[in-house]
Amino acid sequence: MGHLDASTAAALRRVANDGADMSRPMVIDFHVAFLSLDAGMEFVRIASLAGFTARLVEDVGRERSQWTCWCSLEMLATHDEITSTEDLLGSLARPLGGYCDGWGTFGNGNK
Repeated sequence: MGHLDASTAAALRRVANDGADMSRPMVIDFHVAFLSLDAGMEFVRIASLAGFTARLVEDVGRERSQWTCWCSLEMLATHDEITSTEDLLGSLARPLGGYCDGWGTFGNGNK
């Protein structure tokens, strides 16, 4: 298991330990980074067409501007689903100079 696979597995354990029911879908937010506002805006369009709820936010406090597209999807939080979705988003982002920059979720627990 590579470093990214290990970090995904560790993150999934944290989600489960925080009370999420891993057998039920939850909203996962995938982060895709861009250096160009135009590329980020185009990616929002592409991700929306691919079924994601997408929004672009500017990352402040950096030497040069960077934008992150938050691509949300309700899905089962399994290792295979997470990595295949990251692969899909990465393949869609690469032609625009973007890259996947992690994921997160608030889970689906009753806290």
